Amino acid sequence: MSDKRSSTVEEVWMIRPCEVYKAEYQDCKRWKNRVVQYYVDGKTTDCTGWLNDYNNCIAFRERKDEMAAEAVIHKEKERQKERLLHAHANDIWKYRTNPPTEWNAPLNLNKSTEDMNISS
Repeated sequence: MSDKRSSTVEEVWMIRPCEVYKAEYQDCKRWKNRVVQYYVDGKTTDCTGWLNDYNNCIAFRERKDEMAAEAVIHKEKERQKERLLHAHANDIWKYRTNPPTEWNAPLNLNKSTEDMNISS
């Protein structure tokens, strides 16, 4: 983790542990996931992005390659943008403008399930 602190790249905190990128790549390549990808999208997903991110992460970790770090950060920003795009396109949930009135009220942890109207 010391490599992240000593870098001059500003958003180095966005880089996940390299093992995460490798696990995402391996998960993307599994045959069961390939079937799901084909069922959902009509085609299989290109997994090379995860492999590139893993290789760039390793290059940054081992050689302090800042260009590799910038590439990983760029991909992380794209993923974040896509996640937020889908979240904001959701018309089921209404976003709050203010917190609920009693957001910091103490919890009553002694209530039974009958008091909370929970059926089992």
